[in-house]
Amino acid sequence: MDPTLTASSISPELVSVLTTLSTHFSFLARALAPAVHRRVVRAVATALQTHLWDYVLARNSFSLAGARQFHGDMAELWNACGGREMLRLQEACTLLTLPTVQPEGDADGAQTLLLADIVNPVFENNARAREAMEKLAIELLQTSEVRAVLQKRVEAFGSG
Repeated sequence: MDPTLTASSISPELVSVLTTLSTHFSFLARALAPAVHRRVVRAVATALQTHLWDYVLARNSFSLAGARQFHGDMAELWNACGGREMLRLQEACTLLTLPTVQPEGDADGAQTLLLADIVNPVFENNARAREAMEKLAIELLQTSEVRAVLQKRVEAFGSG
């Protein structure tokens, strides 16, 4: 677990899971050859990503605050699993955590992409959807998956 995050900053349900994963992966790193260890970690990460996609992401709606909590929780899992194996979930979190208003105090004056900047073109047509996905560097998710993820944000179609 990342020492900068306290147990209270991640969902309580994940604390024991992260501790167990870290402990087991540390043991396996010492007990297995590096190539075998990477395969085990990859298999666990792939199974976790599938489970989280099917049973958390697909079954819930997220406010911006909830999406940020989910993203923080997932970041801790990515740290435990090396992160490279959960790229689809990382892309989904990028979509879920799009702000609804321009953040105050941008020092460089750069415009941040907003939820509406992505939702409108993604649901307009496939060509505009691909352009919007390119702006966010969404490479692994299909257009239909991007639409499904965006529909999970409660502010996407309401008054926000």
